[in-house]
Amino acid sequence: MRKEYAKAEPLFLESVQRLEQALGPMHESVAFALHNLAGTYLQQHNYELARTCYERSLKIKERKLGPNHPEYANTMFHLAEVLRLQGNNVDAEHLIRDSLRILEEGGVGHSQQAVRRMSRLAEILVHSGKLQEAEILQRKILHILEMLQGPESLSTITAVDNLATTLQALRKLDEAEELFLRCLQVRQKALSSTHILVGSTLFKLAVVTTQQADEMVADKSRSVEEARMAYERAEDMLRQAIRIAEQRWEEALGGVAAADQAASAMLGTDVSLGPKALNTLIPPLLALVRSLNALGIVVMHLADLAGSPVAAKERTQEAERVLRHCLTLLDKPPGIAQDLVEVPELQREYVSCLHHLAALLVRTKDQGSSENNKSAEEQAARLLSRAEGIEASHAARIQANLSN
Repeated sequence: MRKEYAKAEPLFLESVQRLEQALGPMHESVAFALHNLAGTYLQQHNYELARTCYERSLKIKERKLGPNHPEYANTMFHLAEVLRLQGNNVDAEHLIRDSLRILEEGGVGHSQQAVRRMSRLAEILVHSGKLQEAEILQRKILHILEMLQGPESLSTITAVDNLATTLQALRKLDEAEELFLRCLQVRQKALSSTHILVGSTLFKLAVVTTQQADEMVADKSRSVEEARMAYERAEDMLRQAIRIAEQRWEEALGGVAAADQAASAMLGTDVSLGPKALNTLIPPLLALVRSLNALGIVVMHLADLAGSPVAAKERTQEAERVLRHCLTLLDKPPGIAQDLVEVPELQREYVSCLHHLAALLVRTKDQGSSENNKSAEEQAARLLSRAEGIEASHAARIQANLSN
Protein backbone atom coordinates (compact mmCIF):
# COMPACT_ATOMS: atom_id res chain seq x y z
CA MET A 1 0.00 0.00 0.00
CA ARG A 2 2.85 2.39 0.85
CA LYS A 3 4.30 1.82 -2.63
CA GLU A 4 1.02 2.94 -4.20
CA TYR A 5 1.06 6.17 -2.20
CA ALA A 6 4.72 6.68 -3.13
CA LYS A 7 3.69 6.47 -6.81
CA ALA A 8 0.87 8.97 -6.22
CA GLU A 9 3.09 11.47 -4.40
CA PRO A 10 4.71 13.11 -7.47
CA LEU A 11 1.32 13.48 -9.11
CA PHE A 12 -0.12 15.33 -6.11
CA LEU A 13 3.07 17.40 -5.82
CA GLU A 14 2.83 18.40 -9.46
CA SER A 15 -0.84 19.34 -8.93
CA VAL A 16 0.11 21.66 -6.07
CA GLN A 17 2.83 23.32 -8.13
CA ARG A 18 0.58 23.87 -11.16
CA LEU A 19 -2.24 25.31 -9.05
CA GLU A 20 0.17 27.65 -7.28
CA GLN A 21 1.48 28.90 -10.62
CA ALA A 22 -1.99 29.31 -12.11
CA LEU A 23 -3.99 30.62 -9.15
CA GLY A 24 -1.44 31.83 -6.62
CA PRO A 25 -0.10 30.17 -3.44
CA MET A 26 -3.06 31.22 -1.25
CA HIS A 27 -5.94 29.97 -3.41
CA GLU A 28 -8.36 27.51 -1.79
CA SER A 29 -7.69 24.98 -4.57
CA VAL A 30 -4.06 24.91 -3.46
CA ALA A 31 -5.24 24.19 0.07
CA PHE A 32 -7.21 21.14 -1.09
CA ALA A 33 -4.28 19.90 -3.17
CA LEU A 34 -1.93 20.33 -0.19
CA HIS A 35 -4.36 18.37 1.98
CA ASN A 36 -4.29 15.51 -0.54
CA LEU A 37 -0.49 15.62 -0.81
CA ALA A 38 -0.24 15.51 2.98
CA GLY A 39 -2.36 12.34 2.92
CA THR A 40 0.18 10.56 0.71
CA TYR A 41 2.97 11.54 3.10
CA LEU A 42 0.91 10.37 6.07
CA GLN A 43 0.32 6.95 4.51
CA GLN A 44 4.08 6.65 3.90
CA HIS A 45 4.74 7.55 7.57
CA ASN A 46 6.60 10.70 6.49
CA TYR A 47 5.08 12.69 9.32
CA GLU A 48 7.17 15.85 9.07
CA LEU A 49 6.26 16.48 5.42
CA ALA A 50 2.63 15.57 6.16
CA ARG A 51 2.58 18.06 9.02
CA THR A 52 4.07 20.84 6.87
CA CYS A 53 1.47 20.32 4.13
CA TYR A 54 -1.47 20.13 6.53
CA GLU A 55 -0.31 23.30 8.30
CA ARG A 56 -0.05 25.17 5.00
CA SER A 57 -3.47 23.86 3.93
CA LEU A 58 -4.98 24.90 7.27
CA LYS A 59 -3.58 28.40 6.99
CA ILE A 60 -5.03 28.90 3.51
CA LYS A 61 -8.43 27.42 4.43
CA GLU A 62 -8.69 29.65 7.50
CA ARG A 63 -8.08 32.73 5.37
CA LYS A 64 -10.21 31.73 2.37
CA LEU A 65 -13.00 29.61 3.89
CA GLY A 66 -13.11 30.92 7.45
CA PRO A 67 -12.31 29.32 10.84
CA ASN A 68 -15.74 27.72 11.15
CA HIS A 69 -15.85 25.94 7.81
CA PRO A 70 -16.16 22.11 7.90
CA GLU A 71 -13.22 21.75 5.47
CA TYR A 72 -11.08 23.80 7.84
CA ALA A 73 -12.14 21.42 10.62
CA ASN A 74 -11.31 18.42 8.41
CA THR A 75 -7.71 19.51 7.83
CA MET A 76 -7.45 20.40 11.51
CA PHE A 77 -8.37 16.82 12.43
CA HIS A 78 -5.86 15.34 9.99
CA LEU A 79 -3.13 17.58 11.38
CA ALA A 80 -4.08 16.33 14.84
CA GLU A 81 -3.62 12.75 13.58
CA VAL A 82 -0.07 13.55 12.48
CA LEU A 83 0.74 15.19 15.81
CA ARG A 84 -0.67 12.19 17.68
CA LEU A 85 1.48 9.83 15.64
CA GLN A 86 4.48 12.02 16.48
CA GLY A 87 3.66 11.66 20.18
CA ASN A 88 2.29 15.18 20.67
CA ASN A 89 -1.01 14.26 22.33
CA VAL A 90 -1.46 17.66 23.99
CA ASP A 91 -1.67 19.65 20.74
CA ALA A 92 -3.54 16.83 19.01
CA GLU A 93 -6.20 16.91 21.74
CA HIS A 94 -6.69 20.67 21.39
CA LEU A 95 -7.03 20.45 17.61
CA ILE A 96 -9.58 17.63 17.77
CA ARG A 97 -11.62 19.53 20.35
CA ASP A 98 -11.68 22.58 18.06
CA SER A 99 -12.58 20.39 15.09
CA LEU A 100 -15.49 18.87 17.03
CA ARG A 101 -16.68 22.30 18.15
CA ILE A 102 -16.92 23.41 14.52
CA LEU A 103 -18.96 20.31 13.60
CA GLU A 104 -21.29 20.80 16.57
CA GLU A 105 -21.83 24.47 15.78
CA GLY A 106 -22.57 23.45 12.20
CA GLY A 107 -25.30 21.06 13.35
CA VAL A 108 -23.43 17.83 12.51
CA GLY A 109 -22.14 16.97 15.96
CA HIS A 110 -23.77 13.50 15.77
CA SER A 111 -22.50 12.61 12.29
CA GLN A 112 -20.16 9.71 11.47
CA GLN A 113 -17.40 12.29 11.01
CA ALA A 114 -17.99 13.57 14.51
CA VAL A 115 -18.09 10.06 15.97
CA ARG A 116 -14.74 9.26 14.36
CA ARG A 117 -13.19 12.38 15.88
CA MET A 118 -14.76 11.76 19.28
CA SER A 119 -13.39 8.21 19.21
CA ARG A 120 -9.88 9.48 18.53
CA LEU A 121 -10.24 12.09 21.26
CA ALA A 122 -11.37 9.40 23.71
CA GLU A 123 -8.33 7.32 22.76
CA ILE A 124 -6.04 10.25 23.52
CA LEU A 125 -7.81 10.91 26.83
CA VAL A 126 -7.33 7.28 27.87
CA HIS A 127 -3.68 7.39 26.85
CA SER A 128 -3.26 10.61 28.87
CA GLY A 129 -4.87 9.07 31.97
CA LYS A 130 -8.01 11.24 31.80
CA LEU A 131 -10.24 8.24 32.33
CA GLN A 132 -13.29 9.95 33.82
CA GLU A 133 -13.52 12.35 30.90
CA ALA A 134 -12.93 9.48 28.47
CA GLU A 135 -15.80 7.56 30.08
CA ILE A 136 -18.22 10.47 29.59
CA LEU A 137 -17.19 10.86 25.95
CA GLN A 138 -17.39 7.11 25.26
CA ARG A 139 -20.91 6.98 26.68
CA LYS A 140 -21.85 9.80 24.30
CA ILE A 141 -20.31 7.92 21.35
CA LEU A 142 -22.18 4.76 22.31
CA HIS A 143 -25.48 6.65 22.56
CA ILE A 144 -25.01 8.20 19.10
CA LEU A 145 -24.07 4.88 17.47
CA GLU A 146 -27.01 3.08 19.06
CA MET A 147 -29.29 5.68 17.49
CA LEU A 148 -27.55 5.74 14.10
CA GLN A 149 -26.74 2.05 13.59
CA GLY A 150 -28.68 0.12 16.23
CA PRO A 151 -27.59 -1.65 19.44
CA GLU A 152 -26.17 -4.74 17.71
CA SER A 153 -24.13 -3.26 14.87
CA LEU A 154 -20.46 -4.16 15.02
CA SER A 155 -19.50 -0.47 15.17
CA THR A 156 -21.75 -0.05 18.20
CA ILE A 157 -20.22 -3.12 19.82
CA THR A 158 -16.73 -1.70 19.27
CA ALA A 159 -17.88 1.38 21.20
CA VAL A 160 -19.27 -0.90 23.94
CA ASP A 161 -15.89 -2.67 24.09
CA ASN A 162 -14.00 0.63 24.39
CA LEU A 163 -16.27 1.85 27.17
CA ALA A 164 -15.97 -1.46 29.03
CA THR A 165 -12.17 -1.25 28.86
CA THR A 166 -12.22 2.26 30.35
CA LEU A 167 -14.64 1.18 33.10
CA GLN A 168 -12.33 -1.72 33.88
CA ALA A 169 -9.41 0.70 34.27
CA LEU A 170 -11.62 2.75 36.62
CA ARG A 171 -12.32 -0.47 38.61
CA LYS A 172 -16.03 -0.33 37.76
CA LEU A 173 -15.81 -4.06 37.25
CA ASP A 174 -19.48 -5.09 37.44
CA GLU A 175 -20.54 -2.73 34.65
CA ALA A 176 -17.44 -3.61 32.62
CA GLU A 177 -18.36 -7.30 32.93
CA GLU A 178 -21.93 -6.59 31.80
CA LEU A 179 -20.70 -4.69 28.74
CA PHE A 180 -18.11 -7.32 27.77
CA LEU A 181 -20.84 -9.97 28.00
CA ARG A 182 -22.92 -7.87 25.62
CA CYS A 183 -19.95 -7.72 23.22
CA LEU A 184 -19.47 -11.48 23.46
CA GLN A 185 -23.11 -12.29 22.75
CA VAL A 186 -23.30 -10.04 19.68
CA ARG A 187 -19.94 -11.10 18.27
CA GLN A 188 -20.70 -14.80 18.69
CA LYS A 189 -23.95 -14.22 16.84
CA ALA A 190 -22.61 -11.93 14.07
CA LEU A 191 -19.20 -13.57 13.57
CA SER A 192 -17.99 -17.16 13.69
CA SER A 193 -17.56 -18.70 17.14
CA THR A 194 -13.82 -18.94 16.48
CA HIS A 195 -13.36 -15.38 15.21
CA ILE A 196 -10.37 -13.63 16.74
CA LEU A 197 -12.65 -10.88 18.09
CA VAL A 198 -14.65 -13.51 19.99
CA GLY A 199 -11.40 -14.79 21.50
CA SER A 200 -10.34 -11.25 22.37
CA THR A 201 -13.66 -10.61 24.14
CA LEU A 202 -13.36 -13.87 26.09
CA PHE A 203 -9.89 -12.78 27.19
CA LYS A 204 -11.09 -9.35 28.34
CA LEU A 205 -14.06 -10.86 30.17
CA ALA A 206 -11.75 -13.37 31.88
CA VAL A 207 -9.43 -10.58 33.05
CA VAL A 208 -12.36 -8.66 34.56
CA THR A 209 -13.58 -11.84 36.26
CA THR A 210 -10.07 -12.40 37.64
CA GLN A 211 -10.03 -8.88 39.05
CA GLN A 212 -13.43 -9.48 40.67
CA ALA A 213 -12.06 -12.68 42.22
CA ASP A 214 -9.01 -10.78 43.49
CA GLU A 215 -11.35 -8.34 45.24
CA MET A 216 -13.25 -11.25 46.79
CA VAL A 217 -10.00 -12.64 48.21
CA ALA A 218 -9.07 -9.24 49.63
CA ASP A 219 -12.56 -8.82 51.14
CA LYS A 220 -12.50 -11.06 54.20
CA SER A 221 -16.30 -11.06 54.36
CA ARG A 222 -16.52 -13.00 51.07
CA SER A 223 -16.15 -16.78 51.04
CA VAL A 224 -13.13 -18.54 49.60
CA GLU A 225 -15.44 -20.76 47.58
CA GLU A 226 -16.98 -17.70 45.88
CA ALA A 227 -13.53 -16.50 44.84
CA ARG A 228 -12.53 -19.97 43.64
CA MET A 229 -15.62 -20.22 41.46
CA ALA A 230 -14.84 -16.82 39.91
CA TYR A 231 -11.26 -17.89 39.14
CA GLU A 232 -12.59 -21.10 37.60
CA ARG A 233 -14.96 -19.10 35.35
CA ALA A 234 -11.99 -16.99 34.26
CA GLU A 235 -9.97 -20.15 33.64
CA ASP A 236 -12.69 -21.59 31.41
CA MET A 237 -12.95 -18.41 29.34
CA LEU A 238 -9.17 -18.20 28.94
CA ARG A 239 -8.98 -21.80 27.74
CA GLN A 240 -11.64 -20.98 25.14
CA ALA A 241 -9.68 -17.88 24.11
CA ILE A 242 -6.49 -19.95 23.82
CA ARG A 243 -8.16 -22.53 21.57
CA ILE A 244 -9.37 -19.76 19.26
CA ALA A 245 -5.98 -18.03 19.24
CA GLU A 246 -4.15 -21.30 18.55
CA GLN A 247 -6.40 -21.97 15.56
CA ARG A 248 -5.94 -18.47 14.18
CA TRP A 249 -2.16 -18.67 14.79
CA GLU A 250 -1.84 -21.96 12.91
CA GLU A 251 -3.89 -20.55 10.03
CA ALA A 252 -1.74 -17.40 9.91
CA LEU A 253 1.47 -19.45 9.90
CA GLY A 254 0.12 -21.61 7.09
CA GLY A 255 -0.93 -18.61 5.04
CA VAL A 256 2.41 -16.86 5.39
CA ALA A 257 4.31 -20.08 4.58
CA ALA A 258 2.20 -20.64 1.44
CA ALA A 259 2.70 -17.06 0.28
CA ASP A 260 6.44 -17.32 0.96
CA GLN A 261 6.70 -20.52 -1.11
CA ALA A 262 4.71 -18.99 -3.97
CA ALA A 263 6.88 -15.86 -4.02
CA SER A 264 10.08 -17.92 -3.87
CA ALA A 265 8.90 -20.10 -6.77
CA MET A 266 8.00 -17.03 -8.82
CA LEU A 267 11.23 -15.15 -8.16
CA GLY A 268 13.55 -18.13 -7.89
CA THR A 269 15.02 -16.88 -4.60
CA ASP A 270 14.15 -16.81 -0.93
CA VAL A 271 12.09 -13.71 -0.15
CA SER A 272 10.93 -11.98 2.98
CA LEU A 273 7.31 -10.87 3.22
CA GLY A 274 8.29 -8.15 5.68
CA PRO A 275 5.56 -5.95 7.16
CA LYS A 276 2.75 -7.81 5.40
CA ALA A 277 3.70 -11.09 7.07
CA LEU A 278 4.17 -9.40 10.44
CA ASN A 279 0.74 -7.76 10.23
CA THR A 280 -0.77 -11.19 9.56
CA LEU A 281 1.05 -12.92 12.41
CA ILE A 282 1.05 -10.36 15.21
CA PRO A 283 -2.69 -10.38 16.17
CA PRO A 284 -3.09 -14.16 16.69
CA LEU A 285 0.29 -14.57 18.42
CA LEU A 286 -0.40 -11.63 20.72
CA ALA A 287 -3.86 -13.02 21.53
CA LEU A 288 -2.33 -16.42 22.28
CA VAL A 289 0.48 -15.29 24.58
CA ARG A 290 -1.75 -12.81 26.43
CA SER A 291 -4.25 -15.55 27.16
CA LEU A 292 -1.54 -18.02 28.23
CA ASN A 293 0.06 -15.43 30.49
CA ALA A 294 -3.30 -14.60 32.08
CA LEU A 295 -4.13 -18.30 32.46
CA GLY A 296 -0.85 -18.86 34.29
CA ILE A 297 -1.82 -16.18 36.82
CA VAL A 298 -5.33 -17.58 37.30
CA VAL A 299 -4.02 -21.11 37.87
CA MET A 300 -1.54 -19.74 40.43
CA HIS A 301 -4.49 -18.17 42.28
CA LEU A 302 -6.35 -21.48 42.14
CA ALA A 303 -3.28 -23.17 43.63
CA ASP A 304 -3.46 -20.74 46.55
CA LEU A 305 -7.12 -21.64 47.11
CA ALA A 306 -6.73 -25.40 46.55
CA GLY A 307 -8.36 -27.66 49.12
CA SER A 308 -5.31 -29.90 49.69
CA PRO A 309 -1.49 -29.80 49.34
CA VAL A 310 -1.69 -32.32 46.51
CA ALA A 311 -4.19 -30.20 44.57
CA ALA A 312 -2.11 -27.08 45.22
CA LYS A 313 1.02 -28.79 43.87
CA GLU A 314 -0.80 -29.97 40.73
CA ARG A 315 -2.13 -26.50 40.07
CA THR A 316 1.31 -24.96 40.62
CA GLN A 317 2.91 -27.39 38.18
CA GLU A 318 0.16 -26.61 35.67
CA ALA A 319 0.78 -22.86 36.02
CA GLU A 320 4.49 -23.43 35.38
CA ARG A 321 3.76 -25.46 32.23
CA VAL A 322 1.44 -22.75 30.89
CA LEU A 323 3.95 -19.94 31.51
CA ARG A 324 6.83 -21.94 30.00
CA HIS A 325 4.71 -22.64 26.92
CA CYS A 326 4.06 -18.89 26.63
CA LEU A 327 7.80 -18.19 26.79
CA THR A 328 8.56 -20.89 24.23
CA LEU A 329 6.26 -19.20 21.73
CA LEU A 330 7.96 -15.87 22.30
CA ASP A 331 11.50 -17.25 22.37
CA LYS A 332 11.39 -19.05 19.03
CA PRO A 333 8.21 -18.69 16.98
CA PRO A 334 8.38 -21.59 14.48
CA GLY A 335 9.71 -20.50 11.11
CA ILE A 336 9.33 -16.79 11.88
CA ALA A 337 11.95 -14.06 11.79
CA GLN A 338 13.21 -12.40 14.97
CA ASP A 339 11.40 -9.20 13.87
CA LEU A 340 8.15 -10.71 15.12
CA VAL A 341 9.19 -11.10 18.74
CA GLU A 342 10.61 -7.56 18.76
CA VAL A 343 7.13 -6.05 18.36
CA PRO A 344 6.62 -3.83 21.48
CA GLU A 345 3.30 -5.42 22.53
CA LEU A 346 4.81 -8.90 22.33
CA GLN A 347 7.88 -7.79 24.25
CA ARG A 348 5.69 -6.43 27.04
CA GLU A 349 3.99 -9.82 27.31
CA TYR A 350 7.39 -11.51 27.24
CA VAL A 351 8.65 -9.41 30.16
CA SER A 352 5.40 -9.94 32.07
CA CYS A 353 5.54 -13.71 31.58
CA LEU A 354 9.20 -13.82 32.68
CA HIS A 355 8.28 -11.99 35.89
CA HIS A 356 5.32 -14.29 36.56
CA LEU A 357 7.37 -17.45 36.07
CA ALA A 358 10.19 -16.09 38.24
CA ALA A 359 7.69 -15.28 41.00
CA LEU A 360 6.21 -18.78 40.72
CA LEU A 361 9.65 -20.39 41.04
CA VAL A 362 10.48 -18.28 44.10
CA ARG A 363 7.14 -19.20 45.69
CA THR A 364 7.71 -22.92 45.23
CA LYS A 365 11.40 -23.14 46.08
CA ASP A 366 10.70 -24.20 49.67
CA GLN A 367 8.65 -27.20 48.57
CA GLY A 368 11.63 -29.30 47.42
CA SER A 369 15.10 -30.29 48.49
CA SER A 370 17.81 -27.72 49.17
CA GLU A 371 19.35 -28.58 45.78
CA ASN A 372 16.03 -27.95 44.05
CA ASN A 373 15.61 -24.72 46.02
CA LYS A 374 18.95 -23.45 44.76
CA SER A 375 18.06 -24.43 41.19
CA ALA A 376 14.72 -22.60 41.43
CA GLU A 377 16.43 -19.46 42.75
CA GLU A 378 19.00 -19.57 39.96
CA GLN A 379 16.29 -20.03 37.32
CA ALA A 380 14.30 -17.13 38.74
CA ALA A 381 17.39 -14.91 38.70
CA ARG A 382 18.09 -15.81 35.06
CA LEU A 383 14.49 -15.07 34.10
CA LEU A 384 14.59 -11.66 35.78
CA SER A 385 17.92 -10.91 34.11
CA ARG A 386 16.38 -11.71 30.71
CA ALA A 387 13.45 -9.42 31.50
CA GLU A 388 15.81 -6.58 32.41
CA GLY A 389 17.76 -7.11 29.18
CA ILE A 390 14.60 -6.96 27.04
CA GLU A 391 13.41 -3.81 28.82
CA ALA A 392 16.82 -2.15 28.35
CA SER A 393 16.88 -3.01 24.62
CA HIS A 394 13.33 -1.71 24.17
CA ALA A 395 14.18 1.56 25.95
CA ALA A 396 17.29 1.97 23.76
CA ARG A 397 15.24 1.51 20.58
CA ILE A 398 12.69 4.09 21.73
CA GLN A 399 15.49 6.57 22.48
CA ALA A 400 17.07 5.92 19.08
CA ASN A 401 13.73 6.53 17.33
CA LEU A 402 13.24 9.79 19.22
CA SER A 403 16.75 10.91 18.28
CA ASN A 404 16.03 10.24 14.62
